[in-house]
Amino acid sequence: MGETAARFSLARIAGNDCFGSAPFGGFSPRVLGFGVYGDATQGSLDRIRRHYARLGQTARIVVCEGAGQAGTLALLRRNGLKPEEWRGAGWVLEVRDEARVRRRAARVLRDPALDVGPAFHELGLWGRLSREGFGQRGRWRIFARTSVRMFAAQPRTTVPFIARRRERPGGSAAMLLHRGGGLLFSGSVIPSHRGRGLQPALLAARLLHGLDRGVTAFFSQSSLQGSSADNLREAGFRRLWTYTFWELP
Repeated sequence: MGETAARFSLARIAGNDCFGSAPFGGFSPRVLGFGVYGDATQGSLDRIRRHYARLGQTARIVVCEGAGQAGTLALLRRNGLKPEEWRGAGWVLEVRDEARVRRRAARVLRDPALDVGPAFHELGLWGRLSREGFGQRGRWRIFARTSVRMFAAQPRTTVPFIARRRERPGGSAAMLLHRGGGLLFSGSVIPSHRGRGLQPALLAARLLHGLDRGVTAFFSQSSLQGSSADNLREAGFRRLWTYTFWELP
């Protein structure tokens, strides 16, 4: 993975996880836990700034609104940080009525033109669909490669999915399984197949797979508004928090 992987770093500063340049796009450099499980004080913010200054990188602090310490946003504003326009959301589906979750998912998948399921034997296709679905190049290509390696190395806990419509592949997604929890991530549909039900189908297929594996709580993230958020709500997820990115000046 060359130079990109060599620049990856992770430091714990005042309880905050501070990521340097990561080996895939869209994730780093960023600070996780600020004001939630990490300390959100002037002293900790100063230490975080010095850390990224030494790395020569500009970082973004992820702030979970409604889940952090009181005064976190005021502290960031006093220090000249501003929130980005994009806002994300964290979602959860706690399985209290398994039969209901199964019925909802089955309704989505009853279209005979849809075919969605695990894709361990098509990892190359999964990587191509993921890259095309997210419309990114460069580091996203590295992320897709890294994900494919993860699926191959940990098939019991990481599961890739591919969605087809009329036998034509058009979407990809993944899930991580751990101790009764299921994290749904990396769902996307290529441009030529959007609006044809593949994204809800990928969500439904992962829910059913997770239930078969004993999952009792599902988690996911999405933009605050848009089709992904709408599909999660329709599947029974509730929003846990919203989050924003604040860039260190």
